[in-house]
Order: sequence, then structure tokens, then C-alpha cells
Amino acid sequence: AEDGGEFRTPAEVLADIGATSALALKAPLASPTFTGVPAAPTASAGTDTTQLATTAFSKAVANAVAMGVGQTWQDVSASRAHSTSFQNTTGKPIFVFLNPSSTTEREFQVSVNNSTWVKIGALKGASGDFRSVYTIIPVDQYYRVDGVMTFFDWVELR
Repeated sequence: AEDGGEFRTPAEVLADIGATSALALKAPLASPTFTGVPAAPTASAGTDTTQLATTAFSKAVANAVAMGVGQTWQDVSASRAHSTSFQNTTGKPIFVFLNPSSTTEREFQVSVNNSTWVKIGALKGASGDFRSVYTIIPVDQYYRVDGVMTFFDWVELR
């Protein structure tokens, strides 16, 4: 050293102040292995970044969008007017099950815009040939039966 003192390396200085053993206990920056119960702030809903997700955030997301969580089976047979389109406004996908009781052939249809319809199932009841339809309706999508038909069941998990 310039003042005549002994020259010390950074490693020696760390050892002198007891920092070497304390630093040895720290997790490495690359691939750290944590012990105990590490904690982190929980991101707000809708966060779409590379930050770590806590279990609280993951649970909140699953509860918000997972089918069946917080939903119940509802018999909507009496409240579903035929030839009427319905929109899934629940904020979650819903499961729809239709079991016809009439012999009229009808289609079960879905739409993303309530204008262009796609057939996803036939409800046909020709002499006992009843065909049930069951499907998942995504959030904000539309669904309908394309004409008058009676049902044994029209139930929805919503």
C-alpha cells in the first residue's frame, strides 16, 4: 500500500470483517434454491409481465376463469326462449347441456358476434332418436337453438 501499510485483497478484507461466511449462506443469482417460506408481493389481476407469480395470484386467476369454480348447475329449461340467442356474460366459460323431448329436428348453434352462426350439434328426435348436445361456451360468446323445440333438460354450469 502507498502509506506503507499491508496490501489486502478484497477477499481478505471480506474475511477480516466476517462477510465471507455470511455471503456463503446467500443464494446464487443464477438458479437459486430458497429455503423456508419465501414471500413476494402479489401482482394485481391482469398482470402480464415476467415477474414471478405467487400462489395467491395463481389461485385468484384460476378462481376467476376456471370452469366449475364458484359455479353451480342451473336448470334453465323454463327460462330459455326458443329461437333466441343468449350470451355468456358470466365472466367464465359455461357448460351447456341440452336434452330434447320433441321430434323436431333443430340445430344448436354458436356465434362470436350474434350474427354469423355455426352449427355445433343436431338435436334430432325422429322416433326416439333423441340426440343430446353438450358444449362449452366461452366468455362473451352467443348460443341458441335455431327453432322451437321442447326439452327434457336444458341445464348450464354457470
